[in-house]
Amino acid sequence: MKHTALYIAIVLFTISCKAQPGQLHTSSKKALYFFDNAKQNAQASLPEKAIEDLKRAIEMDGMFMEAHLMLGDMYFMTKQVGESIKSYKTGIALDAKAMPKALIVLAQMEQSQGLFADAITHYKQYLGLETEVKLDEKLKKKAEKGITDSEFAADLVAHPVPYSPVNMGDGINSENSEYSIYMTADELTAIVTVRRPRDAQTLGSNKDEEDMYISYLKDGVWSKGKPLPAPVNSHDNEGTQCISPNGQYLFFTGCHRDDGMGSCDVYVAQKTGGVWGNPFNLGEGVNSDKWDTQASFAADSKTLYFVSTRAGGQGKADIWKATLSDSGSFENPVNLGPTVNSSEDDFSPFIHPDDHSLYFASKGHPGMGGFDLFVSRKDDNDQWGKPKNLGYPINSTADELSLFVGACSGKAYISSDKPGGLGRMDVYSFDLYPEIAPAKVTYIRGVISDKATGKGLNATANVIDLKTKKLVASGQGDAKDGSYLVCLPSGGDYALEIAKDGYLFYSANFSLPPSSECKPYKLNAALSGATKGEKVVLRNVFFDTDKFDLKTQSTFELDKLVDFLKKNTKLAIEIGGHTDSDGDDARNMTLSDNRAKAVMNYLVSKGIDAARITAKGYGETKPLVANDTPDNKAQNRRVEFMVK
Repeated sequence: MKHTALYIAIVLFTISCKAQPGQLHTSSKKALYFFDNAKQNAQASLPEKAIEDLKRAIEMDGMFMEAHLMLGDMYFMTKQVGESIKSYKTGIALDAKAMPKALIVLAQMEQSQGLFADAITHYKQYLGLETEVKLDEKLKKKAEKGITDSEFAADLVAHPVPYSPVNMGDGINSENSEYSIYMTADELTAIVTVRRPRDAQTLGSNKDEEDMYISYLKDGVWSKGKPLPAPVNSHDNEGTQCISPNGQYLFFTGCHRDDGMGSCDVYVAQKTGGVWGNPFNLGEGVNSDKWDTQASFAADSKTLYFVSTRAGGQGKADIWKATLSDSGSFENPVNLGPTVNSSEDDFSPFIHPDDHSLYFASKGHPGMGGFDLFVSRKDDNDQWGKPKNLGYPINSTADELSLFVGACSGKAYISSDKPGGLGRMDVYSFDLYPEIAPAKVTYIRGVISDKATGKGLNATANVIDLKTKKLVASGQGDAKDGSYLVCLPSGGDYALEIAKDGYLFYSANFSLPPSSECKPYKLNAALSGATKGEKVVLRNVFFDTDKFDLKTQSTFELDKLVDFLKKNTKLAIEIGGHTDSDGDDARNMTLSDNRAKAVMNYLVSKGIDAARITAKGYGETKPLVANDTPDNKAQNRRVEFMVK
């Protein structure tokens, strides 16, 4: 229920201070006797007994306003919200001006039950008392927001969106509470937070514990979830995790740890060769002396979104982002600003691999009355658009606190305690309707290896959008087997660059047409050592047909070569230009020579000593493949460099 409230703090404690008969709405000593008994039972956490006492008090004096309101409190404590509303209505009708806060309590309960018209009436009634009594400024704002939310929610309910949740089954769910699910880009591995009872025998406590469980999809069935081993899970609470698209990095929240900077911090663990390493605190680039939690790692492997209560935000808990520096640490945390963040709590950011769709939970944007789920879209200028409420019944009168959306399938995953589940909270999947779905994405997967030995390399694979020249995805080969995976939007022209210190870099370019299916683009890369005679084809250096002026899309790859030469100051290279067999031989030789010289001139303009570079055109004399198809001819039209 969204409004678990502190209704007792608003009303019951106020009542308890009015102990003298003359201060209450009764002169009946018998009514006061039962009322005092009720207060004692309420304070002893015996609400059922308090209810019986209050009923007796009301029998003695039906005009006893405070007894009606306190009875509403006790009904609420025993989860009889309908009866609580009735009691509040009766009490308020007797004297609304005596305790105006009760109108806010009543309106919140009505709002939580979907009685939006009634809630609006009572919020407005509270505001209407301003000419007669002094109103609390915070409660006035609460009433104004309550009216806005109730009007908005009534419209949502009148225009429901498609929503057919399906329980994920006993591989993911259990008799415990499961939530905050996260998956790898191929949607074959899932990690979920599980709240379960602690082992009382070993820990001496019956309180719940949060741990992370992992499950694998095989033949359409999720394996039974198993807890991640130590040192990732511990006897403390761990959860609200995210796993990087390639499955190699696990970010999670750890609270009250010895190396913590605040109450809760964000940690990361790396998996190498199938084994999770020791988690470490991300440090001051992400964490602070406040509450820092709920991380989401972008597909560019550079940007981390997270929640923090630190100073400098828009409200209570805000969504921030930090960027991974070349030194390997996160730096410069930035608040996402007032478009995304509200004056209330904003939680659970999830950045989809399309890098434009941010899903999150908010208590401050117009919704059903508490935490609702929203999506905000980022434009090409990195500006976030106005959040869109995901609609009813995805959002309901219960709190919706997190959402995960699969990279390829477009399926969304949500946690709910709805009836019919396997435990207290279960994870459900459902299809997103088009207006709130992310853009289509796919992924590249393959193996990076040493060309000479065949052993896997933990080289870095970067994907650049040829149109925007922006890094859209990044991944790293596993240190043991060299496997890598990077996720990126469909429908674009891309360059792939793979690099590791001590090796020549590898480049490729490809186009991914828009597709309704997520079929991985498979690409293996064998890196050569920087030894004499080794060659690298510069597949992302472009010229117009029969031209030798470098196109602007070429600069990021040539800059990569500049960096390589600056790091390897003793290397000299030859730039070789090549054409296909079409056209005049002499013309092809001249064209290839001019193209090689254009590349050389660019390198020299960036500070590389001309004495380290030679340029030569080979025309059509050294084809890579036969010039018998358009694709083969495209391979032969190239610029490459060779270590001299």
